[in-house]
Amino acid sequence: MVFPNPFYFFVFFIILLCSNVLVQSARTFDTQSKVPQNKTFRYVVQGEFEGLNVEYWADYRFIETGENNVLSYPYGLMFYNTTPDAHVLGIGANLPNDQSETFWIWGANNNNPVRENSTLTFGTDGNLVLADVDGRIVWQTKTANKGVTGMSMQRNGNFVLHDKKGRFIWQSFQHPTNTIVRGQSLNLMGGKKLVSRTSDKNSRDGSFSAVIDKNGFILYQNSQKRGGWEATGLLNVTFDSMHEQPQTTTYLLTLGLANPKGVQPKPAGTNSRKVTLTKINYRYEHSFLRLESDGDLAGYTFYEMDSYSLWAKDYAYFGKVHNGGSPPYTPPTYEGPSGYNPPPYEEPSGYTPPPPSRF
Repeated sequence: MVFPNPFYFFVFFIILLCSNVLVQSARTFDTQSKVPQNKTFRYVVQGEFEGLNVEYWADYRFIETGENNVLSYPYGLMFYNTTPDAHVLGIGANLPNDQSETFWIWGANNNNPVRENSTLTFGTDGNLVLADVDGRIVWQTKTANKGVTGMSMQRNGNFVLHDKKGRFIWQSFQHPTNTIVRGQSLNLMGGKKLVSRTSDKNSRDGSFSAVIDKNGFILYQNSQKRGGWEATGLLNVTFDSMHEQPQTTTYLLTLGLANPKGVQPKPAGTNSRKVTLTKINYRYEHSFLRLESDGDLAGYTFYEMDSYSLWAKDYAYFGKVHNGGSPPYTPPTYEGPSGYNPPPYEEPSGYTPPPPSRF
């Protein structure tokens, strides 16, 4: 038997060792990337309030975040409060000097508002930390030493912390509260439900949930199933709006397979079922679907004219819309594979306002 030359074993071992060192070095360099000093900040919740036409009659403040871009029309990162000395870090759908109503599409600390003089800190380690005035940490992204180098607000309303290559390390889309915006998904792997507010004045979790589970996308009051769309084996729900014709928009819920991150709509052609929520007679640019504090599931679109803009409520599962009048009642329509039976739906003879209790 001829044994291999020991020299070749030695060369192979050296190559393997060097490759491993290079891989580990690259990983270490990436995780040790720091936030540049000009993008770090420490914001104190204090100062003058802004805005007149604001949802929930809230007061709000824009956040000074160094050289980070946390404004992307019409979305911005703000602190707002609906009761004195109870502030929520949120995303507002409106910007300064815009006369349309500001709507709130996300909140970091809905269940634990902070007091005046609390702090929001973004340090060189890449962790975004909200601390109450007594120093108690209320909320954080838990991204310390994970390669974060900056933050930004995406055009679709997704607030992200990213690395030096622009990859998202943390994003608000994966931590929904009571709202999903166009292109955002709920999925079984995480971020799988919406929870209503208690009331306009109280941001804490309310009585209603919209949950994705193995049976479909279901609306609940506490633990009681009350409505929604059945789809056995459902993995993903994506809210989208699209052009049916050049000047017409269609709201869609896509029930189907999630991509790895559950953020963007699925590729066309994959096994899915589409629910057409409503059609509106103007072009969309931004829209969102929200579980209201009264249990209604409502859709809003940002309507832009030459001289003004506004958010119009164009869809309501139980209630009325307010985009210039309530249209004749039309139940949702369903598109899916043959043999799919949508959940039973009681169709009234004409539109009548719902009773005070939605469920």
